[in-house]
Amino acid sequence: MKKLQKTILLLVSLVSLIFAQNGEILGVQLENSASNQTPQLIKTEIQINAGSSDGIFIELPQGLTAVIRSASVDGNTLWLINSDQPVDKNNVLGWQLKDNGIVVHYSSDFSGRLNIEIAPDSARLNRFDQIDITIHQVTRNSGKLDVNEAIVSQSNLNIKQTTPTDEE
Repeated sequence: MKKLQKTILLLVSLVSLIFAQNGEILGVQLENSASNQTPQLIKTEIQINAGSSDGIFIELPQGLTAVIRSASVDGNTLWLINSDQPVDKNNVLGWQLKDNGIVVHYSSDFSGRLNIEIAPDSARLNRFDQIDITIHQVTRNSGKLDVNEAIVSQSNLNIKQTTPTDEE
């Protein structure tokens, strides 16, 4: 009987690990400047679970370049390092540009609600009516950050808002 209970407990633990997604998008919004309607920042909120991956890849549409302006986890501001070197502190977030997005990596016990402000190239962003933002898991293999092809989470963001003159 004890073996059966241990086996069931082990299976439940494994299933919960499999379904514990890392990088679930909780929210994405576009913040415009006060002076005009030109998009200035993409704000994302992503749930990170400790130990489920070495990082996430925020995939943006091809041709849209962006940098991370600021980041915080559970309200605590993070130091940003533009590097692919391993991160061993929970108050540090490493990031690196790729052709079609940003790789974000962190320490192995990093977890919480990660809020990132992404500053896109506004001229390129204005070419889109809407953009899809996808999240992929990142693992470190032999010191290199590898992006997993499978999409963990996805959200789309309307760039151009309909105004009364657009409808006429």
